Amino acid sequence: MFVGVLSLIVGSVGLGSQFKIKRFLTYSSISHLGFLLLTLCTLQFDAFFYYGFIYFINSVLLFGVLIVLGADREISLITQLAGLFRNNWALALIFSFGLFSLAGIPPLSGF
Repeated sequence: MFVGVLSLIVGSVGLGSQFKIKRFLTYSSISHLGFLLLTLCTLQFDAFFYYGFIYFINSVLLFGVLIVLGADREISLITQLAGLFRNNWALALIFSFGLFSLAGIPPLSGF
């Protein structure tokens, strides 16, 4: 339980000052690992597998969008995603739904 809470703290504190998108998603992963560890501490294995599956799908989705966007140019900073809706509205919507889902915004899958 201590490692899970520590992972939540490290991920949340590290997430606050990031400007690089891949590092931002990495600290988000550390924080989500804390949630997974806390579900294991409570012995709720169904919640663990559900949360792990939803998190896996959202992570693949977000990194997939970054790979598609990186085909033209290297995407390293969060500011490089500005104006994405004007250039490619479909990828912008997919990316924003994935981020909102990881944040736990209802009615998306992460809630």
